[in-house]
Amino acid sequence: MNRPAPKRPNHEPMLHRRLPGSLRLLIGKKYQFVPISQIIYLRGNGNYTQLVTTSGQVTFGITLAKMGQRISGAHFVRVHRRHIVNLRYVVDWSGPQQLQLHNGMTIDISRRELVATKQAWVTYLRERQLAGLQPSGHAYCTRPLITSITLRPIGRHGN
Repeated sequence: MNRPAPKRPNHEPMLHRRLPGSLRLLIGKKYQFVPISQIIYLRGNGNYTQLVTTSGQVTFGITLAKMGQRISGAHFVRVHRRHIVNLRYVVDWSGPQQLQLHNGMTIDISRRELVATKQAWVTYLRERQLAGLQPSGHAYCTRPLITSITLRPIGRHGN
């Protein structure tokens, strides 16, 4: 008579399981989960990425390109070769090529990424409008969001 094999307890630590809506990152010698909704922006520096969240910042050893693949989503846009921004935390389009974030940081937008950033911003605002949310009721901002963007042509030398 064949007896079923006894069930083995699952000894997999909780840190190795995937939590929905979060990133599992090796920080130091430990894995930590970072909620994607709390990411304000990412800054790349060679093979390292600095992740800035609502609760602080951390640097870890992964390129910005790889990190961008892991967090690809409707609210993240690469605005510069060194920056990926979460549009939920943008409070102002402070210049023809600058975004003002809710934490006071100003991020430059490269000329190459300007059109894609504008399209992502307009799509984001439309989604909020369709969901019945007013830009001024933005959950993460202390002041109203802008609702439109005016871009002017930039001369050859930025004039």
